[in-house]
Amino acid sequence: MAKDNVSRKLSYGGSRQPVPKLVGLTADSALAASARAGVPVVAAGPGDDPRPLLAEHGMVVRQHPEAGRPLGVCHWVMVWTEQNGASEQEAPRGEGSE
Repeated sequence: MAKDNVSRKLSYGGSRQPVPKLVGLTADSALAASARAGVPVVAAGPGDDPRPLLAEHGMVVRQHPEAGRPLGVCHWVMVWTEQNGASEQEAPRGEGSE
C-alpha cells in the first residue's frame, strides 16, 4: 500500500485580527468601527442568540471578545445594547437596594 503524502494546515488559534472597542458607541458607530476593522459584529438576542445589529438598538454596553484581543475562533464580536436589556443586567446594585 502506497503511503499518501497529506499536508494539512490547521489553525486552532483562529483569526489574529484585533477586536475594536465598541462599548460606549451607538449601534451605527459600532457597525462602522467593526467594518473598518474587518470584524463582523452581531447583537445578542434572546438567550444570547446572535441577531443583526441595527441602528435602533442604541448604545453598546458590553462586548465579547474584549477590545484589543484577537478575534480568535469566534466568527464575530457579540455586543449587548441598551435595547436588549444588558444595561439593566450589568448595572451594579447600590448599597441598601433590594
